[in-house]
Formats: sequence, C-alpha cells, structure tokens
Amino acid sequence: MGAPAYNMGYMEDIISRNVAYLMSKQGLTQKELADAAGVSQPTIHKIVSGKTDNSRHLWKVAKALGCEVEDLYSDGLRTLDEIRNSKEAKIKESAGIYQPASEVFEVPVRNAEVSAGSGICVDHDRVVETVPVSLSRLSAMGVDPHAAQIVNVNGESMDPTLMHGDQVMVNLAATRLLDGKVYAFEFEGETRVKRFSRRLDGAWRIISDNTDKNQYPDEVLANHNLDCIRIIGQVVGLTFRQI
Repeated sequence: MGAPAYNMGYMEDIISRNVAYLMSKQGLTQKELADAAGVSQPTIHKIVSGKTDNSRHLWKVAKALGCEVEDLYSDGLRTLDEIRNSKEAKIKESAGIYQPASEVFEVPVRNAEVSAGSGICVDHDRVVETVPVSLSRLSAMGVDPHAAQIVNVNGESMDPTLMHGDQVMVNLAATRLLDGKVYAFEFEGETRVKRFSRRLDGAWRIISDNTDKNQYPDEVLANHNLDCIRIIGQVVGLTFRQI
C-alpha cells in the first residue's frame, strides 16, 4: 500500500539541521557545545549527524544553545533572534499572561513493553516512572496529555522505524485504525506494535517494517475479526533512543 507513512528519520534530520545551524551561528564546536550542555561529544556528534532523537539529552542541548526543545523540532531553520521574536509575539497575544514555552507534563511510563516480535505479556496498571514532555510537543503530536503513555519497544520486527530499547509515545485516545499508521495492540494477553494497512477487501494487513519477511512475515486480519484484538493506542512518536 505504498511506502510507510511513519518516518522517524525525517524528524531526526530536522533536529540535526537546527542544532548544526545554531552551533554555526554561535561559533560553537561540538566539544564546546557538549561541555556547555554537560553531555559527551559523541552525543553531540550523533545528534548533528541525524542519528538520534534523544529527548533525554535534547533539553540540555537546547538550553546550551539558548532555545527551547520545541525550537529544535521546528521545520525551518531560525536564528536565535527569530526564536526570541516569535516568543515575544506569543506573549503579547496572550494578553500579557506568560505561559512558559518549556511547560511540561509528566507522562507516565508503564510497566509494559510493546513487542516488535511475537508478543510479550504486560501489566498496564503499573506506572514505574514519569518523563517530563513539553506540552507544545504533545500538542504537535496531537496527543491530549492525559491520553499520553510511554512504553518500551522490545524486539526488531519494526526495525528501522522502531528499534529494540526505544521508548515510544502512545496516544491512548487514538484507537480507530487508520491506514499506514503504527499501533500498540493486545492479542491473547500479549502486547505488540505493528503497522496496519487496509486492503481492498476490507481486511487489515499487520505489517512488520523489518524487510526480513522470512523472520517477520506480515499477517492478515479480517475486518470481522477485529474484536479479537484490543487497540491500545497509536504510536505517534519516539521519546527516547539509547545511544
């Protein structure tokens, strides 16, 4: 049904370009930025190379660059003056009430792993920690903060879209299947993450993005058998990737 619609590399490229651009404008080397952000130089190198969307470090990098994390996700290179002017305009539009751009929501991380493989058992009722995510980023993902949940990916069937060890944001309110989107779902007590594609006959193809179809074959689910699975929510973004 065409190329996958879920492209994590696109967002990583945006972050890479924005960080490199702001570094250049401020005359910073990768080592100088790493020292200012309190991270390793290889971390900066990977971000600038577009090899990671590591939100656990991005807030430090953004602070060192004098901007907010959401500025690094902006699809369009801007100078610090443009970023500041944009913030000032938003403050004026809010009738003088300042709403911090860095306002965050503590998103729960569940004691659960969505399997990019054959499926694993999970316990959805236990929150093991929370991760601060900016409200602007949740808004950009189209996720109500109270419907946001973070889970870990286990397995390689969705590689390279989702890799083993990734943390992903799940929109619990998005349970209606849409063609080409990635969902976390439960089947016979096991939780999995796959892409769903609508066939012409109304059935759904459950797709592993891994091209090794001998090990990770696609599956077909007839429309009248949808009750056999429980859609937990749509996977809308990557929140953390180990580097």
